This record gives sequence, C-alpha cells and structure tokens, in this order.
Amino acid sequence: MPLHGLNDSRPLKAICRHPRSDSRRHPINDIRRVLRTLMESASTGWPAQHRVGYQRLVSNTAIAAALGMLLVMAIPAVRGHVYVRDDLGAYHLPLRCFYARQLAAGEAFDWHPGLFGGFYLTGEGQVGTYHPWHLFLYGCLPLPIAFAVELLSAYAVLWGGTLVLMQRLTQDRAAAAWAALAFAFGGFPLLRFVHPNAVAVVAHIPWLLWIEDRLITLATPASPGIRAAAASHRARAAGATRLRWWLAYAILSGSQLLLGYPQYVWYSLLAEFAWLLVRGSHRICKSSIHHVPGAGRDWLASVPLLILAKLGGLALGAVQFLPTWDALRESTRAAPSAVFQASGSLHPANVVQLLAPYLFRDRVLGGITHEMALYIGAVPLCLAVIAWTIALQSVRGSVMRRRERSRSRSSRGDLQPVRSDAMRPVLVASAVGAVLALLAAFGQYAPLFSIHRLLPFRCPSRAIVLFQLCVVMAAACGFRQLLRLSLGWGTQQALRSRTVQRVAIAIAAGSIGVAAFRIGFGDGISLPWAAPAAAVWGPVLFVASALGIAAAARGYRAALLGLVLLTACDMAGYGLTYAVWADTLPWSDWRAQAAIPPLQNATERPFSGRIMYLPKVAPSPASLPAVGNPCLVQGVRRMDGYAGLPPRRILDMRDPTARRIAGVEWVGWFSPDSRGTLRLAWEQCPRPLPRFRTVGRCIVSPPAPEVIARLEPDRAAITDERLAIDPDAKAAVEVLKDQPGRLAVMVTTDGPVLLAISEAYHRGWRARLDDGDETPVLRVNGDLLGCVIPSGRHSITLTFRPWNLVWGQRISLAAFTLVIGGCFLTLSPWGLPGARRRPPKRLD
Repeated sequence: MPLHGLNDSRPLKAICRHPRSDSRRHPINDIRRVLRTLMESASTGWPAQHRVGYQRLVSNTAIAAALGMLLVMAIPAVRGHVYVRDDLGAYHLPLRCFYARQLAAGEAFDWHPGLFGGFYLTGEGQVGTYHPWHLFLYGCLPLPIAFAVELLSAYAVLWGGTLVLMQRLTQDRAAAAWAALAFAFGGFPLLRFVHPNAVAVVAHIPWLLWIEDRLITLATPASPGIRAAAASHRARAAGATRLRWWLAYAILSGSQLLLGYPQYVWYSLLAEFAWLLVRGSHRICKSSIHHVPGAGRDWLASVPLLILAKLGGLALGAVQFLPTWDALRESTRAAPSAVFQASGSLHPANVVQLLAPYLFRDRVLGGITHEMALYIGAVPLCLAVIAWTIALQSVRGSVMRRRERSRSRSSRGDLQPVRSDAMRPVLVASAVGAVLALLAAFGQYAPLFSIHRLLPFRCPSRAIVLFQLCVVMAAACGFRQLLRLSLGWGTQQALRSRTVQRVAIAIAAGSIGVAAFRIGFGDGISLPWAAPAAAVWGPVLFVASALGIAAAARGYRAALLGLVLLTACDMAGYGLTYAVWADTLPWSDWRAQAAIPPLQNATERPFSGRIMYLPKVAPSPASLPAVGNPCLVQGVRRMDGYAGLPPRRILDMRDPTARRIAGVEWVGWFSPDSRGTLRLAWEQCPRPLPRFRTVGRCIVSPPAPEVIARLEPDRAAITDERLAIDPDAKAAVEVLKDQPGRLAVMVTTDGPVLLAISEAYHRGWRARLDDGDETPVLRVNGDLLGCVIPSGRHSITLTFRPWNLVWGQRISLAAFTLVIGGCFLTLSPWGLPGARRRPPKRLD
C-alpha cells in the first residue's frame, strides 16, 4: 500500500480492509497492525498535527464568532445610544436611572416615590439593587455605559459557563465552543434581551451545573491503593478542593437570588435537580454493571453538600429574597387566578417554529414574540436530532451485542461488561428533559399545568429555556460526532455517515413542506401568516444546514467551519433584528420623548405633584396594558405605574375625589390608534390637595367608592380606627425633608391632629417624633400614610425600614462574612495544613 495512504481521510479500517477476506489470521491484518503502530508512534507526524490543528481551527472559529456577536450587539452602545426596546425603555432604564441617582447621592434606594404613589423597589426585585455587580456598575459608571455593560456582560457569562459545561460533557473543545455559541446567542437569550434579569439568572445555570458535577465527582473516593498510601494528605487536599467548589456553588446560588427574578431561579433549581438525578443514576448503573464498589452510595454523599450550599446561597440572597416575598404578599399577584397563570402558555402549534422560524407575522402564534419564541436554530436542531437518532441506534446495537456476548461468555465464565458510549446517558436525559420542558411550556394545553398552578408565576412558556438547554446538550454531542466523522475517527463510520445525512435531509424536507403548505394553502386559513417571501427563509436555512452537515459527514472539513458561521448568522438574523437593533436612541433624545404634562416651565418650577394615565374607554385601568415609566427620568411622580409586582391599591383613580386625595395634578387620557400607538390627551385636575396636610376629623369606615365620593378630604380622612384628635385644632406644616424613603415635617398645632401624607402606605414605614418616641404609622384613606401629632411644635421623621429588609441585610452580611472566611481558608497556606502540598505518587 502506498505510504500516502496515511493521509487519506477515510478510517484506517476502510483503508486496510481486504475486499475478499475478513479473517483475523489473514496477512492483511499484519499490515494493518503495522500501519496502526506507525501512526500511533509518529506523534509528530503531519496527519496527527493536521487533525489537532483542524480541531483548534474549528474551536477558534466558534470563539471568534461568539466574540463577533457580542461586538455586534455592542455597536449601539459604542455609538452612544441606549437600548430602549420594549421593557428596556418602559421599565428597566427608568428605574436604573433612579437607582444610579440614589447611589450617586449616597441615599437609600429601597423606596421609589415615583411609582404607585410609593413603591417598594427592592421588593419588586428586577433592578437587583443589592447585587455587587449592579452596585459597582451604577455606582462607578455613567448610566448609559453601566446599562450597556449590564446587558452585554450577562451574555459573556452565559457563553463562558456553557463552554466549560459542554467541554466537561463532551471532552471536545470544538464541540463545546460551538455549543456555547449556539446557546448563549440562541433564540431564547437574544430575544430575552428586553429582560436583562432573566438573561442574567439563566447565565448562572451552566456554571451551577458544571460546579455541581464537580461536587458529585469529588464525592467518589480514591482507589484503595491511594487511600492506603496517602490517606491523611488526600483527605486534607480533597477537603480543601471540595470547600472551594462548595463556596463557588453557594456564591452563584446567592447571586441568582440577588438578581431578583424568582421564576428563572425556579427553572435553575429544576435543571440542577435533574442534573443530579442523571449523574447519580449514571454512577449507580456504572456501579452495578462495572462492579465498582460503593459508587452508588458515594453519589449520595454529595446531596447534603449541595443542599447546604443552596441554603448558604439563600442566606447570601436573603436581602433580596425576603423583600421579594413581602412584595409578593402585598401585590395583586398574591392570589393569582387560573386565567392569570395560564396567560403566556405556548400553543402547541408553535412547535412548527422549529422548522419555520419566519412562518408567522410576529414569528409566533398567539402571544408576545420574546415570550413564545421557540426557534433554536437550524444547525443545532439538526445536530440534536442526529445525536438522538445515533444514540437510539447505539442502544439497540448495544442490547443485541450484550445478549450475544453474555451467551458466548457464560459457558467460559467470563462475564466482563460491555463497554458503552459515555454520551448515551446524557443524550437520553436531554431527550427526556426536552420533552418535559416543552410540555411545561405548553401550560394550560398540557397536563403539567396542574404543577404550575402551585406556583405564583405566569407565562409557562418561559420553560423554553430548559428545552433549548437540553437541545443544545444533544447538539453538542452531535457536533462532536460530526467532527469525528469529518476526521475519520471512530467505528462504524459509513453507517453513521449515512444516518447523519438522512436525518439532516429529512429535517430540511420537513421545513420545505411547511413553507410549501403556507404558500399553497395558507391564504385559506385564518392565521397571522407572514409574507411568502419571509416564510421561505426557514427552508433556505435548513437546506444550507443539511448540505453542510452532509458535506462534513463525507469528510469535507471546511463544511464544519461553514456550519459554525451559519449558526452565528442564523442567530444574528433571528435575535438581533428583533430585540437589540430594533429600538436604540441617544440618551438625550429618548429622555426628551418621555410623555409628561405640558408644564409652563418645568426647570424653574419643579413639578412636585403626581400624574396618572387612564384609558378613555375602558371601565377600569386594569383592562388595558399599563403605560411605561419613561416619564420618571423627567422627575415626574406617578400614582399608577408599570411593574412586575404591582401593589394592591384601594382608591379608584377614575374618581375625581380619589385623585384629589392622592394629589394628582394631571391625568393623561390614552387610547390606542389604528397602528397600536397610544394617543395621550392631558387634563389638569382641579384643586389637588397638598402632599402634607393636617385634618381634625376621622371617619372609621372601609374606603368604599360611595364613602370616598361623599368625603371632604381637606377636612376629614378615612381611618381604620377612631383617633383622639381635635376637629377645631389649627395647625401649620413645614416640610423639612422629602427624599425617597425618608420624610421629615415640622408641625405646629394647638391640639392633636392627624398628619395625612399623599405617600403610599406600607408596614415598613417608621415614624419618630423629635423627643425620640415612636408614633404609630396609620393607613389613611385606604392607601396613604398618616400619623397623629400631639399638641405643640414637633418635628416628625418617617423612615422606610421594613423588618424583612433589615433582617435580610443582617443575614446576608453574616453569610458574606462566612464566605469570605471560607475563601481565606481555601487560599491561605495556613488555613488547611497540607492542602497546598504536592500530592504523592499513585501506587496503583
């Protein structure tokens, strides 16, 4: 055989196979062994270098593509623009503006007076006010830069975590780099760009799974030879290593809670629990099949460590978790209805998105695009299905071979186990997980909705993140298999190459069939179809993916590089055009567009009153979507608002008397036009009451609408109990301080009076007189603050310090101190004796 046959891309068995004989004693087998020996011994030969270099080229291409995606996402920020798409401009940017302003002034940021007449901002959670990363960004950088860095850094963290997890899973750097590109910049994270906290919480999931796998691995003891040779040293070294990973697991768990999006923390817990079951069951099966003593029991040793780490993370995040729990109890979502929880369920017809991402006008059917987007990419879907198909074939072949070998070896007493594919348990678990996650995303259309009803969350479709994670895990294994086929590694190359090509072509044919149905029969079906030209893009992507996969399976190595670039371009076209590039403006231009009342001179006369947005035709404000919060950046205070956990309110702001009580000076009556844009018509409210005032009469009654309508709010107030106040007392009020979460007033009165403040009531308010005595804070007129002032001249200070925030700060500070101490023990050579010494040589 010519020597240049070593450079053939075919497998070695295919090169050396004799056409007429398969006997092991044939002389051709001697030639085969010689050639194999030459290839193994010539480690510096150019074929091995070429293959390693090609793997490095594929991985570097995937890394460069991910970096390019991140740089492309940063282009608006480099130009000086801010991202204001959807909730970014309606919620996140205005509240972060307030957060940055409070940090710069050194004042408290837990209470926002500009929303709902007063709003527990820390309890709502989506600003992540106590997260160290947010404190650093908004305390040290200008707001537009800090906002851009917060948005983009989550994708970098998500990419890095997916890279290390997939590399540990596949033991292949190229497959890991491609999978990190596919997941970090896939459909779910990119379209969720409008929800930065969601992306930030999801970015922790790969890291947590990676560390969890490390802890499970460390739970398995060393072999008997090592234990006999160096038991004491190994115990100290293993203890230090386990403590490092345990601290990392606890810190990441606490970081998730500090970001303030509990629904995605719940999904993270589900993923970690599923990973624990998969790795544990794999070790138990390995113990029973390969006769590894104690592997199943040793896996259970990691469970207490993981539970303790989660409790440590809960303690670190107590400063956010406890206020969020309190805000949930006080919000309109405390007792959600079945209709509310079912909102955002993914209709099963949306599964067609997997093959036709641009089939519908808004890319999804029956919902908001970024909530219902299921598309994972053409290449990842093809490779995931290929990996599952090959795993199914491998399971069937393994069962048959095990039966044959057990029959042939039972007569000789040789019962050695059959070696199985290490990727098979992961592929089986990813397939089961993808199906379960998809059923959970279906919400009310699937039986798993009964479990979702037990949680205070809406939008079951958000479980798509778990579906896409499972698909990317399988796709990483498929990419690894495709890389081996391209390089001619492994066994059964011809069979697997045919399977890869057939599956890819079948998926492309399915995409073509969906587009053909839309073009041929779509006009007769009443669905929000996209234009035929847009629907064709799906088949184009899948045909290109099928051709690239088929070429790579046949040994055309440049096809893998094309698949990497196709993945990046596919995701950029799908995600960046919707969420990132769709709506960006310079900071000054966006700030000037805020809908505020037509004030005479807002710079010379600060607007201290409140405004309200009300629909013109709806019977109640709850029947239409709330108007966003951009007006807050102009210093305007709202009596309504837009938030994830809106607090319960009793006063009906459609009543003019209720608006007088709340100090509302302007009402913006809005109605949607034919294009869906809100049209505003401002109306000035007559005779709004002062923000701070005193009254001498109280009416003990529930604040029913008929009671409010007959009330004289400038003389009396509605309270829950009878108060000892003088109706004939005269009083003067002087405002000393009016800051978020801190109010100070000087009251001079000749008799006891009730001080009424148009600030929202909360149990966390504390009132203290100038003599140091505390006075009870009362609920006045259903929603507002009040307290009794005795006769004389008194200064009264009201401070917002709820018990859940105080205890949360204490618990988090104590947990943080313990974590710092644990980190010192693991890093300091004086902490754990022997932990930094070199381990002894293996004796077994």
